[in-house]
Amino acid sequence: MPFPPPFDVTNWYWAVAGSTTQVYSSATGGYVPVADADYVAWKASGKTASKIVSEAALGAYLAGYLRRPTAANVLSAYQDALTTYFDTLDNISRAAALVVMDEDNKIKTDIAVMASAVAAATSLADLKTRFAAISFTPQRNAAQIKSAIRSRLGT
Repeated sequence: MPFPPPFDVTNWYWAVAGSTTQVYSSATGGYVPVADADYVAWKASGKTASKIVSEAALGAYLAGYLRRPTAANVLSAYQDALTTYFDTLDNISRAAALVVMDEDNKIKTDIAVMASAVAAATSLADLKTRFAAISFTPQRNAAQIKSAIRSRLGT
């Protein structure tokens, strides 16, 4: 008995929620009609579209392969799955992502302080005085970033 054709997430088709008129194509990231020439040729090579119960299930499945869809409902489920995946990231990846978030928040705070100084200034001299009084977030070196990541491990 021959083996089934190998699965290739970059070129696979799914029949979603029992549809008989269209299939989802991972190659295009969207739906194609069952008469689509590429789908017909793919089927002729001995492959069969996988059945999947819903667009949400397909989006979650594709998230496991980081295969971004373009079909709106599949994309929404894909994004939801990736968001949930964030909580299960390896400790080091999660810690690094949290440090990036912290750094982004510091930059946004600096920008808000500058915007407040500009809004409150009554003259150029006043603006210069206000800016001189701002304590901006200093740049970090590699050792400081490593230390920040270490402090976020397990959080």
